Amino acid sequence: MIARQKGFSLLELLVAFTVMAIGLTVVLQAISGGLRNTAIASDYTQALQIAERRLTLAEAEQPVPEGERSGRAGERFRWTERVTPVDWNGDYSDEQAQFRLWRIDVRVSWGDGSERDVRLTSLRVERNT
Repeated sequence: MIARQKGFSLLELLVAFTVMAIGLTVVLQAISGGLRNTAIASDYTQALQIAERRLTLAEAEQPVPEGERSGRAGERFRWTERVTPVDWNGDYSDEQAQFRLWRIDVRVSWGDGSERDVRLTSLRVERNT
């Protein structure tokens, strides 16, 4: 009788390690992609909070500050705020109209190589004096 060897051959071990390496690579890429997406979502959330805060401050100012302003929020985020009058009075002149309408645009941008941004727009009505 011929004695059979017990255990795995070298070829079987190589195939098993190759399959395991491919599977582990796929799992690590999925985890890495999830972490990257979480960081991007966190940046968008922070930028949205900054934009909402800037919009709230611009809406609360009396009188409405026409023009453009910009600044930084922390080290990574930059904001730009633009306030412009909206022509909606129709046949009335600005002096005859009882109200003025203002458009407030806020843009918050950031980026590490690729520029990303969040933009919010609001309208504000102000009594014409």
